Amino acid sequence: MNQQTKITTCGLCSTGCRLTITQTAPQQYKVSGDKNDPVTHGALCKKGLHAIDLMLHPARLTQPLKRIGARGAGQWQPISWQQAITETAEQFNQSQQRYGNNSLFFSYGYSKDFINTQLLRLANHCNSVNIHGPETVCWAPTKFGREYTLGYNPSNDVNQHTECIIFWGVNKHNTRFTDMPAINQAIDAGATTICIDPQRSYHAKQADYWLALTPGSDLALALAMLKIVIDSNQYDHQFVSQYCLGFTELSEHLQAFSLTELANQCGVNLDLIKEITEHYITAKPAIIMSGNALDHNPDSLQVNRVIAMLMAISGNLEMTGGHSRPQGATLINGRWPYDENDVNHCDAKARANSVGTPAIPEYFRATSQGLTQAMLTAKPYPIKAGLIVGSNPLLSWPDSQQVKQAFEQLDFLAVSELFMTPTALMADIVFPAASFMEYQGISQGQDVDSLPRGNDSSWRSKS
Repeated sequence: MNQQTKITTCGLCSTGCRLTITQTAPQQYKVSGDKNDPVTHGALCKKGLHAIDLMLHPARLTQPLKRIGARGAGQWQPISWQQAITETAEQFNQSQQRYGNNSLFFSYGYSKDFINTQLLRLANHCNSVNIHGPETVCWAPTKFGREYTLGYNPSNDVNQHTECIIFWGVNKHNTRFTDMPAINQAIDAGATTICIDPQRSYHAKQADYWLALTPGSDLALALAMLKIVIDSNQYDHQFVSQYCLGFTELSEHLQAFSLTELANQCGVNLDLIKEITEHYITAKPAIIMSGNALDHNPDSLQVNRVIAMLMAISGNLEMTGGHSRPQGATLINGRWPYDENDVNHCDAKARANSVGTPAIPEYFRATSQGLTQAMLTAKPYPIKAGLIVGSNPLLSWPDSQQVKQAFEQLDFLAVSELFMTPTALMADIVFPAASFMEYQGISQGQDVDSLPRGNDSSWRSKS
């Protein structure tokens, strides 16, 4: 057969690297990066290089399954798509008729193009406000903490002008290799590097300073740095006077904290905290580069608010080589952010009734803890049926044993997945999902170009 080559976009993380897929023989493919990609220049991570292995994996689910044994026992009967869809719809209707509209929940994992919007629209059509995603531990505390404090969530403009980089709970080398050329450019130009991480990560090994703080003590460290800057009168007076509101109140609030106690809380020598703070505040421009680790603590919103304050009083906002303000709207509305028409299908008062929803108007989704407790206690109302798409709550929600007990209380659960995960084992109906190379869609990569995802049914036969 003649070789066929397609250019598409990797869907295994939000970077959106371009892929070149060459079919050399039936069911034989070669994956490489696209050298014309202005972000990756043809480089790929291991996940992207093995994307075909994911698509062709022999353990893939290939047809709908119906549970015929005890929940979790792994006894299944293959059924048609029509039967799976019909029975799922009937069970949803029964649950809502008996327990109310909000007894039905919808949960997604990492999004596939517009799957978030599609699931939200399905929840809207079913008149349930219990739509759930992973955002509480993936970007929401960072995004809202900084937007509430600064008015926007700043980006990192790392380049040869950057004089100091703080890697705070992030490992760009392992998780976002496309950021490394700019980081290395800054380091080669002489930037001081500071790594704040309990683990001795790649950045910790390479950094000028490594602070192995006690896990979960990020707020204590951030407050200590903020207090040192203000008490030593080293903040950017011009920026603060022109652009900051509440600085006097912040200064007064910090007087209640003891630097010694804050240092003890985070398990880091106070002299070391003072030294790295001195490097950060005297460098212009400087960047605080954080990761998902700062979304995983009970106080993550406040951690990110304090870090945003550090960015502001140091005068590193909207500065070349510092933090920049995102420009323009996203090219593809409906994934991030959601389409406002979909969100406003239910008014704010109704959205506030989703279980576990935090008191942040912009965050209208249910939380995993709220759903688990509602399944177990029927408070504030019972959750009795649901659809989970591309997510594995038995491994990713807090307290796996409690989540298992909660799912055992459900009358009905449908799961859409690539593989038979522990969560799929708990389902009544399992739908086989498509990998990112088996459906059509639109993706926006880091270079803000939009590339269609190719779909050729001859590439993989599905029963």
